[in-house]
Amino acid sequence: MRRNLNILTLHDLVLEAAETERRMPEKRLAKIKTYWPDVKAEWLAYAPSATKTQLARATSEQISTYDWLMNVIAKMSADDRRLIWMTAHSAVFRLRGPAWSKLSRITGIDRKMIRKKYQDALLVLLFTIRKEG
Repeated sequence: MRRNLNILTLHDLVLEAAETERRMPEKRLAKIKTYWPDVKAEWLAYAPSATKTQLARATSEQISTYDWLMNVIAKMSADDRRLIWMTAHSAVFRLRGPAWSKLSRITGIDRKMIRKKYQDALLVLLFTIRKEG
């Protein structure tokens, strides 16, 4: 699917996939949602203080990329998959990137070593993508 991938663009794709996963609706809510907007009975009910903010929904292109990436990552070892998704979800909606110290506490591995393992897992993913097609 992707031709000119390098490790930096692959890292961005993984982070985008984690953001897409967070933007998708939960399974249990998908059954009860409809396309009708909520209508308040009184026009004063639309006060600005009652406004809720939500994440933007995932676009069809983001979901397609997410689906493609999930199929490729499924071919990796369980440890590499777990490391890639832990790192990606720790970086979702953060300006500073992955939370290496937090990942270090969770896994019990030094933060520099976990970063190196993540880069190695991305290289394995990159070679898996190139071998595929």
